Amino acid sequence: MQIERVQELLLTVRNQATARFSGLGIIISDIPCHLPITPLRPKIQLEPSLPTVDALLKVSDQTTEYHDGFHVLSSSLQLQLISQYFSPPIAAVSFPPNDRVVGGRYAAAMFGSTLTGVIATGVVSKSYGIALFVDGTEVFVAAPNIVGSPE
Repeated sequence: MQIERVQELLLTVRNQATARFSGLGIIISDIPCHLPITPLRPKIQLEPSLPTVDALLKVSDQTTEYHDGFHVLSSSLQLQLISQYFSPPIAAVSFPPNDRVVGGRYAAAMFGSTLTGVIATGVVSKSYGIALFVDGTEVFVAAPNIVGSPE
């Protein structure tokens, strides 16, 4: 899998997000059954016909019940699971410099990227932009530019 494809996906989500965008966390893994995740909603339905970017934008809208948690994608970037509580163990990694304020989703993505079976993790936020992690290291960062208007 090429990390550049994940970068492109996250950039596209950031660039197409509207003002109702709630933020996004993704886990790239082909073995989600081995991840420390659990569904946040009792009934989670995926729309298999939607392209991945469209599906991620849809579930990241503040008005949907699925906007919270992480979404799991396969190495081919196909959406497998949505709205998952992700609770990786704390790992010995370095947070960004103090001039960047990050939160729980960022920390979970950073820690979670160190897990066996996780290819990469990523987050998109209105406040700090994009962060993509591989093995506990931030391998790609992009500033926020989510300025869309509600649809």
